[in-house]
Amino acid sequence: MSEYDKFFGKAVDVEIEGVKFQMKPMTVEDIGLLSKLEKEETRQGAIKQVLMKTLIPEINENTVKKISLKYFPKLLEKIMEINGLDKPENVTEPPKA
Repeated sequence: MSEYDKFFGKAVDVEIEGVKFQMKPMTVEDIGLLSKLEKEETRQGAIKQVLMKTLIPEINENTVKKISLKYFPKLLEKIMEINGLDKPENVTEPPKA
């Protein structure tokens, strides 16, 4: 164990609508994804990538593709929370396709 281990994100237990699972924080490697979320033309792909990076471990790409958009605001809120980021304003509806 090194002195830098405290800087490495650990999985966090979360619960949404009675379902318990773990999410892991994003890392410096994922900073590019945050900028992709801001741009409309790259947002859709970035959302899937963020979910793939943060949901552990039983969530795979096929499962992420099937998650209803109605849960996106709750998932995004948890992602922002575990990463210590500000909650985005006006995220009460799923993103528009």
